[in-house]
Amino acid sequence: MQQHVTCPACGLICDNIVVETQPNVKVIANNCAKAVAFFEQPTTNLNASIQGKQVNIEDALAHAAKLLKSAKKPFFSGLSTDIKGFRAVFNLAEKTNGTLKHINANSMQRNLNVLQSTGWQTTTLTEVKNRADVIVCIGTDIVSHNPRFFERFVWLKDKQQDALFTDADAREIIYIGENIAPQAGISPLNRHPSLLACRAIDLPEVTTVLRALVLGKKLKAEFVAGIKVSDLQLVADKLKQAKYAVLTWIAKDLDYEHAELTIQNITETVATLNQTTR
Repeated sequence: MQQHVTCPACGLICDNIVVETQPNVKVIANNCAKAVAFFEQPTTNLNASIQGKQVNIEDALAHAAKLLKSAKKPFFSGLSTDIKGFRAVFNLAEKTNGTLKHINANSMQRNLNVLQSTGWQTTTLTEVKNRADVIVCIGTDIVSHNPRFFERFVWLKDKQQDALFTDADAREIIYIGENIAPQAGISPLNRHPSLLACRAIDLPEVTTVLRALVLGKKLKAEFVAGIKVSDLQLVADKLKQAKYAVLTWIAKDLDYEHAELTIQNITETVATLNQTTR
């Protein structure tokens, strides 16, 4: 039996996955490695355990309830679940005076620090698909986190979903950072996307220079973190000339001291661009 399902394995939430459910779940269309790993994960050995000893679920629940009743400050971590699952854990934490910490709390906090201090302007995946003509990926290998991003929202392999307001094949992709996969951004008209390589820890300095150039500032330096300032000037010019530029990052990849400065430089660059473009 075949079914169309939505995949929760990454932030794209692809809703066109096709799976077979008999005799075992198998992804047969519109898949990626994360979708396959999620849907085809083995469902054996799912018995509950207490300190490594397998028990039935009733005994495990009774033991957990006993621990929670006697605990002064229980700690709930992980929380990689859907809204329904999180609400259940949240209600349990409220009743037991517990504390919550998401598995990605540290990286999410980098974004929240910037949002709380200066705010930001964001777009949606639908807007990226329909409008973006220049996409700058900063310090991020998008494909490792969201494997079908380029397929579904940039190059649109499914021609039944053409971009409404731009030519998808003509989009320009620019990478700034390290450990990124420029081959993911290849299209018929953009076979060699721009790549400005630098160490991740140098991104605060690089994005500061890019922000200054977008603001129209003149710099005396010729290089920053091994990148020619003239190359960054070309990126700044393309951003200002774009009809709908998009700057992307993944906070989890920006794992170094003062990473928030990189995010703030990106968001403030976006705010500057939005004074004259979108």
